[in-house]
Amino acid sequence: MKIKQAHIVGFGQWRDRTFDFVTQLQIIQGLNESGKTTLHQFLLGMLFGFPQAKGRRINTYEPLEQGPYGGTITFDVAGTDYELTRLGRTQTTVTLRTVATGQQFADAEQTLAELLGPVDRDLYLAVFSFDQEALAQIFALRPDEFAEHLRTLATPGSEQWLALANRWDKEATNEFGATKTAHRPINEALTALANQRTDLQATIANRPSVNKLESAYEAARQQVATLTERQSRLTADASEQAARQQLVPVYQRWQQLQQQLAHADEPLDTALADEADRLEAQLRVMPDVPTTTTITQEQLNQTRAALDEFATLQQQQRQAAAQQAQFQDERDSLLQTHHWQAVPAELTPFQVKALQTGTGTAVAAQYRRAGIGALAFGVILLIGLAIAGQLLAGIVLFILLAGVGHVLYRVMPKRVAPDVTLPAGYEGMTNEQIITAQPDVQRLHGLIARIQELMTMQQTVMPDMQRAEERLNWLGYHLTESEYRQRLADEQAQMTTVGQQAVTRAQYQQRLLEIYQALDVAGAAALQARRQEQQAILAKQNEADLLREQLGDADLTVLAVASESVDDVAPSALAMRLQTELADAQQQLARLDVQRQRLATDTTIEAQQQALANQEAAVITDLQAYFTNRLASVWVNRVFNLAIGDRLPQLLSSASALLARLTQGNYTQISQTKTLIKVTRQDGVMFTVTQLSKGTAEQVYVAMRLAFVKLVAPTLALPIMIDDAFVDFDTPRQETMLQVLAEMAADEQQILYFTARRTTGHHILDLNELKGDK
Repeated sequence: MKIKQAHIVGFGQWRDRTFDFVTQLQIIQGLNESGKTTLHQFLLGMLFGFPQAKGRRINTYEPLEQGPYGGTITFDVAGTDYELTRLGRTQTTVTLRTVATGQQFADAEQTLAELLGPVDRDLYLAVFSFDQEALAQIFALRPDEFAEHLRTLATPGSEQWLALANRWDKEATNEFGATKTAHRPINEALTALANQRTDLQATIANRPSVNKLESAYEAARQQVATLTERQSRLTADASEQAARQQLVPVYQRWQQLQQQLAHADEPLDTALADEADRLEAQLRVMPDVPTTTTITQEQLNQTRAALDEFATLQQQQRQAAAQQAQFQDERDSLLQTHHWQAVPAELTPFQVKALQTGTGTAVAAQYRRAGIGALAFGVILLIGLAIAGQLLAGIVLFILLAGVGHVLYRVMPKRVAPDVTLPAGYEGMTNEQIITAQPDVQRLHGLIARIQELMTMQQTVMPDMQRAEERLNWLGYHLTESEYRQRLADEQAQMTTVGQQAVTRAQYQQRLLEIYQALDVAGAAALQARRQEQQAILAKQNEADLLREQLGDADLTVLAVASESVDDVAPSALAMRLQTELADAQQQLARLDVQRQRLATDTTIEAQQQALANQEAAVITDLQAYFTNRLASVWVNRVFNLAIGDRLPQLLSSASALLARLTQGNYTQISQTKTLIKVTRQDGVMFTVTQLSKGTAEQVYVAMRLAFVKLVAPTLALPIMIDDAFVDFDTPRQETMLQVLAEMAADEQQILYFTARRTTGHHILDLNELKGDK
């Protein structure tokens, strides 16, 4: 489709105005409020319908002069010209006819939709029409959106299937969430099923088996019998029992210490531990300087070379400035000597010779005098011949002498070289002063030339000085040569100091690591813990030795048996304890007997198992419906993905080439994941769109938009409308963008470019001039 003409009956500020467009690159330029956006919105409204609703954020472009609303456009599709008319905003009358035959279509909207293919307003705005606001959408753009557009354009009529697939996917999502905690019916059913399984397992785990319950019952019965027998056999000599019981706690504590000492670590090497403490102390008191520096020796050498170059260029500038000042002083002195405001031009050799001789004026004066004499002689001769009666002869002779006098007075002085005409600046000077001043004039012109040469040389050197100073900026900005050299020396000294300190610190740390490895500790804290453990072990050893002395010659075997069976010193306490244990064992035996009886009649587990089976059947039914919808959605999307084949990689490849051209090769590739667009710089560094500048990000979007249009052009060609979308581009990138648009237009792609920027070239429609014609 190519729009050839638009006639606006009434739309915004335009009324009864006709616009003719070329079918390639049409530039529509004008200042703010010249009507660019109004014309753009008129074309969109003609293709896809005028805005119906009103609101604070909706501009319906009602005619300013309260006239008819709408207009007509003429466009070409596949070699056939069509005329589309829309009149009225809310109750719109739409007509469509072919220009050649005048055939009018019964259903104009349906025919127009068929001519536009699968493109509606939203898809057209997403692909073929964009402005500055649309380019900002690059920061939220998802690559799968472009894939969605490709599916729509590659397979007309796919919208209904894709909508159905989305509905199936939405229904599945509403039933089953992406996470276990999502509030969806299947999620909640699965959670309930898991809770039922947990409850059943807990019930089974808490319900003792018959065998275990019988075993526990038999064990409790035997414990009661054993305690009863021990209680009946409890007789002992009170004094012997008391003496033995006094040593039992001592034996138990000694036995505990012996076990702890048996599992203690190997003794700590105190010499190595002390050396490690000394190294730690030395590292703590070392000066707090960085052990590494980001400045390399190569960078210092390069900076020193840049500083030498900077000093040389600066010296050249100073010398040039001194010579320039000297020449300017000499020039001002010569001007003041001759009282000149400006330097006069040099005289030519002819002008100098004329000033020296002065012959031109003398010769001209002689001719004039001769002419006056001839005229006077003719008058005298006329009077004499008239007196003699020869008036006719006198008249003839008078005319002849008058002609000779005229030639001598008027003509001959002009043929003599006139006095020289002097250039401006020599007013008020004598010929001799002018001739005498010529060497000074030549000197002044030479001085001016030398001053100009020095200024040119200074301007030529300035970029080199700026580049040299940029290489020194890491030391500081706008410093003197001595300050640069002092900071460079400081950096060199710091690098040397850091290196020496790093070597010493590394030696200490290496030795400290060797000691820690030898002592089998992880660090200073672990070493301190080992010291404390050694002190605790020594204290336990001393305590164990004292306890062994208290045990003396006592039989350790008897004490061992007594420590396992008796916890109290007094026999009466032992009897009370046996009585308590017997009562507890009898209660446990009674509880186990009750559980044996209940276990025979309990059906709780069977009921929970049936409920679990019912819940599993319900979940399986819901999951079958979920997977049916889910698989149907995936199948539809995959079928349409096959339709676009490898077009998305082709789109990214073409967009990468356009981006490289727009950015003068600074960015070379556009790639994508499912949710992110990434851009690779020429040095291989990869950025996401949000990490780019606004202008560069917009250029990524423009490259993808134009690559998309080129990709679908063989099957769908619609005009591109661009409304001042490149204001964030710098001048070189704007010029490159116009070249790209011109090349696309040369391939039979119509582009309507609305801009406030003044542009020169062909096919320019200036709205300012049109408004001036109103």
